[in-house]
Amino acid sequence: MKKVAALTFALSLTFIGLGTTNAYAKQTEEQLAEKQSKLIEKFDKELSKMNLDYESLQDIGGVYFDEDVMTIQIDETPTKGQQVMSKQDQQRLEKLKKISEKIAETSPNEFEVKTVSKSYSELVELQKQIGNQAETMGLDNFVIDLSTKQSKLILRIADLSNEDKQTLHSMYGSDLKIEIDKNTEKEHKSKNEGYKSRKSDWNSQGAGIGIGTSAGSCSTAGVAIKGSNLWVMTAGHCNDGSNNMFYQWGSRFGTTHLDATASDYDFLLVKENGSTLKRYASNGLYGTIGDTSTGYDGQLTGSFFQAEGLRVCKVGITTNRTCGVVDVARRQARFGTGLVTSVVKGDGSALSAEGDSGGAWFTRSQPFRLVGIHQGGNKKLSNDYSSVSYFTPWGEVAEKYGLQLYRSSTPTAMN
Repeated sequence: MKKVAALTFALSLTFIGLGTTNAYAKQTEEQLAEKQSKLIEKFDKELSKMNLDYESLQDIGGVYFDEDVMTIQIDETPTKGQQVMSKQDQQRLEKLKKISEKIAETSPNEFEVKTVSKSYSELVELQKQIGNQAETMGLDNFVIDLSTKQSKLILRIADLSNEDKQTLHSMYGSDLKIEIDKNTEKEHKSKNEGYKSRKSDWNSQGAGIGIGTSAGSCSTAGVAIKGSNLWVMTAGHCNDGSNNMFYQWGSRFGTTHLDATASDYDFLLVKENGSTLKRYASNGLYGTIGDTSTGYDGQLTGSFFQAEGLRVCKVGITTNRTCGVVDVARRQARFGTGLVTSVVKGDGSALSAEGDSGGAWFTRSQPFRLVGIHQGGNKKLSNDYSSVSYFTPWGEVAEKYGLQLYRSSTPTAMN
């Protein structure tokens, strides 16, 4: 299986134009990814000294990347809407100021600090409000992008009357930018990539391998843990809707434990049950061709949120490992549903295809951190592969359902 996978991956690189002609560009991207990884660790150490983390940072500011520079945003607004900032947030804000000033002074070529009027969390809430207001006004087929760099929301829609435009501007002012684009649905609607092999019966569960139903096959994003419970993660639309049964590959694996699509997250947890094989949870990452011992050639040792400009890679059973840059940190797409996604763009070559759904998006350089769960793609190439991809933000579903990533190097029995 490993030799076949290696050959398939090598041929796919040649076919989609990622061979020697782009060797310099690839090396540059790898260097940027490695630099970003070091910046994340460096800033994380400073945050931990003050008992802060990236999750709490989103309530008082934000982070994004501009190539090899990390920009730290600080929300210095004294009030949150009509409420005075809580004492806890005031304390966090003062800590963040000290950390940011210190690190920007000692490493001016690596970090910069900017003040904003709204934190990342406030922008998320505003994004939800605008989406609800747009639906109340009878608008459909639009997306609302959260731009961390611009610190505002961008409504992209095919058509909008002057009256509706004035209404939205009067309600949201400079926090909302409106872009009229007649091709909004064609350019920004995610196409599910749920069904097409990394296909085998795996004792050790991890990220980047196959999992299937009677309707077809998807990929895995790793193992989630809550208390003593363990589940395999994939995309919500991979549920075939009939008997909720999953297989891997010739034998039964288990059934659906949680399908979050009704909550606007294309995310699903599969509970192992009824398997004739002994199944184990692992932090394994099938990054490129695997190896001859565990089947994995990497490990997911942590997680990170979907910061703009972050270099990321995806693993899936069809296109294997592909890489790009987070272009939109958080999009709320309203094409009949309100799915929450993040957007990745590459160099115009293939990023994903059918069967990759549910695969892991992770930081491009080690240590590998889970960022999202692959949802689908758009802007299809001539071979029906996608040059733009979408993923469900891992941090959001983890917080919503109280999950953690299984990141131990010690396998744990799932049955």
